[in-house]
Amino acid sequence: MLIKLGKNYGMYTIVIFTPILISLILGAFLLRKYYSDRREAVPLMIVSIILEGAILVVGYWHLTGDL
Repeated sequence: MLIKLGKNYGMYTIVIFTPILISLILGAFLLRKYYSDRREAVPLMIVSIILEGAILVVGYWHLTGDL
């Protein structure tokens, strides 16, 4: 299913769904296999992971009231 999404919607789908739905290792493998010629793949993956972490932290702070 994820490979079909990656083929239909491209590299950005893999980058967005890697930290959320699939493991980082599988996402990195898919990016390396299908998009190794694209230079922006790794920086986009790093930004995606950082943003997802920040969203989770802010959400946790908001839910627990630890601002």
